[in-house]
Amino acid sequence: MKALVTYEAVSNAAEALSGRGERPSLRAIRAELGGLGSLTTIQGHFLRWQNSQQQQAQSTQTDFTPPDDAARLWNELCRVFQRDVSDKIARAMEALTSELQGARESLTALQSENEQLMAEVGEQQERVTALACERDTLAGKLSVSEDERTRIQREIDKLHAELAAERFKTSRQSLELDTVRKESDSVRTQAQALQADTAKLRDDRDTLNLRLTETLGEVGRLKEEKAKQETEFERKMTERVEVALLKERALHQEQVGKLQRELGVNQERVSTLQAQIMQVRAEAETVKQPKEASKAKKEEKQPTEK
Repeated sequence: MKALVTYEAVSNAAEALSGRGERPSLRAIRAELGGLGSLTTIQGHFLRWQNSQQQQAQSTQTDFTPPDDAARLWNELCRVFQRDVSDKIARAMEALTSELQGARESLTALQSENEQLMAEVGEQQERVTALACERDTLAGKLSVSEDERTRIQREIDKLHAELAAERFKTSRQSLELDTVRKESDSVRTQAQALQADTAKLRDDRDTLNLRLTETLGEVGRLKEEKAKQETEFERKMTERVEVALLKERALHQEQVGKLQRELGVNQERVSTLQAQIMQVRAEAETVKQPKEASKAKKEEKQPTEK
């Protein structure tokens, strides 16, 4: 009877193989354990160890911080999405390949053991048949003693018990072989489902790339339309400013002409006023001269009278 092995023993054996740079497999782990345990038991613990390794690898991934620009964001999202999908597919395919390889190795080992057991059962059956014939021959002989018949019967019963044990062992190996076959079918089904998911993910990637292309084209069209609108707006504003400047210039020229006309009128008034002032001065000089002459005469008369 094969000794049972624990998950810790299988895990330590797999880590030891990985530490030496060797690929862990069912036969390698069994050899590491010194040939203990059945391949079916080792396979269950080995699959559990592989799942724990995948979970540890996934927990060490870092978060992605998206950029602010829309185009860079779309591109980065597509790259992260493709890298993440590729990593998951690679890990899943590697795990499934390893599991399938282990199942195949286990199936081969079980088939070999089953063939060996069937050969042993055939040999035991031949021995039982030979002993039964010998028993019948000896029983037919009167010279065979009762003790000899008892010994032969015990040996036959022992062989029957060994045959029953071998048949039980063979049936158990057959059940394990069926279990391995079912697990192999399950792995194959998972691989097919994974291939379908991969195709769907590729379709989703193509759809995202198409949407990205359409979005970038729309952004370019909006930029061109915005540039046209800005150019049209600048042209209209320039025309409005030129019209306003022309109106303001015409208004300034009109005001300058008005001021020049007013200045001419004021200059005429100033000239008129200057002429009037000169006339008044002349009249004042005319009036002033007789008064001065009269005053001079009076001054001449005063000394004479004294």
